[in-house]
Amino acid sequence: MDQTVTLTKYNTDISAINTGLAGKINDAPNDTNIYGRQGGAWVTSVTKATYDAGIAALQTSINSKLGDAPSDGKMYARKNGQWVEVVIPATVDKLGA
Repeated sequence: MDQTVTLTKYNTDISAINTGLAGKINDAPNDTNIYGRQGGAWVTSVTKATYDAGIAALQTSINSKLGDAPSDGKMYARKNGQWVEVVIPATVDKLGA
């Protein structure tokens, strides 16, 4: 095959690939925002500041919920919204008290 024909075909193929790529979706902008696609364009779905504020609010909500029992080797249960130590008697009398 003639080198000129091969080079011409190569250039034609590259041109077709470039034309095809031109219609594809480009990357979203590279900044601190979160993007989605709408109407064929990138749009900000939420700013990083809004996202961070939502995460902070969620963390505050989580932290205000039931916390872990003390970590001191004792057994605990919840009573009236607080952790209380569960005391199991070493002996039980014959009435079960």
